Amino acid sequence: MSVNAGGPAEQPEGGSTGLAGGHRRREVAAALQVACPVPTCGAQPGQPCTIRRHHGPDARHRARIEVARPRKPQPAPWPVDGAGLLLLCQQCWQEISGDGYATANHRAAFMRGKALLAWRRDNPGVDVRRGPAPVPWRLVHRACDNGRRDDDFRIDARYLRNACQLLHLSVRLTGKQWVPNTDWAALVAHIMRASAAPEPETAAAAQRRAEAAKRAVPQEDQDG
Repeated sequence: MSVNAGGPAEQPEGGSTGLAGGHRRREVAAALQVACPVPTCGAQPGQPCTIRRHHGPDARHRARIEVARPRKPQPAPWPVDGAGLLLLCQQCWQEISGDGYATANHRAAFMRGKALLAWRRDNPGVDVRRGPAPVPWRLVHRACDNGRRDDDFRIDARYLRNACQLLHLSVRLTGKQWVPNTDWAALVAHIMRASAAPEPETAAAAQRRAEAAKRAVPQEDQDG
């Protein structure tokens, strides 16, 4: 399964020396992600700044654009009711919509359990988080799993696609002796963060953000 959505880099047309391609890349890089709040510019998302000296854009213009950019919302504690879970590959960070799995090495987990017992004997009363690290779970496309080993334990992605399945699976895994020596809770947290519904921005918050954008840069920017 291919997980690389990008094709080869576009080559300049005709006998170009590459200068045109470089100019185009700079223009794309200068394209705005939000509508420009500078009154004399007015560029919309996806367009470069129209003020000549701000094509960069320079530091002051960029400061105002950054203030105007919507803040990243905090995730909700649980996905939208009835929605499936979003599984993001921890290797390529693309959605796992086909062949993929969660995997951990159970032999390494058994070894970690023995090492932890020995460490506790030698370090009585010390926080266990200072001891041997738990064995990590990985959520990956099959094609992205370059570190696959014969003694890995794998859970197919189709058993992770809704919250009820994930809860049921978590209960079943608690019965396995080696699972407490893994970071299963961290994997569940990764899935929940990816799947959480963002809180909508309130009208008051949007108004405060717009006012902050107007104050971010002195009015002298309008002379561009």
